[in-house]
Amino acid sequence: MFFPAEPSNSAAWVEKPFLLITGVCILLLLVVILPMIYFLIKYNERKSPKASPTMEHPILEITWTVIPMLLVIWMFYIGTTNFYNIRNAPPDTINIKVNGKQWKWSFLYANGKQSGNLRVPVGKPVKLIMTSSDVIHSFFIPAFKFKEDVVPGMETHMWFTADRPGTYDIF
Repeated sequence: MFFPAEPSNSAAWVEKPFLLITGVCILLLLVVILPMIYFLIKYNERKSPKASPTMEHPILEITWTVIPMLLVIWMFYIGTTNFYNIRNAPPDTINIKVNGKQWKWSFLYANGKQSGNLRVPVGKPVKLIMTSSDVIHSFFIPAFKFKEDVVPGMETHMWFTADRPGTYDIF
């Protein structure tokens, strides 16, 4: 398979569309740049010193307007769908309260236990309900491809399902 196995569901929601949209953008870049280079060489001033007027071509003009518009709508749809998936947790999540303090995170589990390490079960959705005690923090797990800003006095959340056991860095 083209895409490697990701450690969480959210990583796939970010990685696959990112790679797909990047590929489309590279393809479009080549579709524009290669003909441009060809025409620069073919119609340079030495070979064609006298420019001739060009005629209107409505079908071509409509085509190069409609195709990019459809691509932008498609990219927007993918981004919106994935944003909805990332922001809306399923009802059966395990809730963990997260508090950001200068230089550390604390995690409060449903059973009342508090820890400096986040431990979650594999295959179960986990919702992190986050706030900060002092300043703005960014809760970032690079392997899961998500980051959420945590602001004092404001509660925010993120959710994921860990698909593979392992130890992952939290920044």
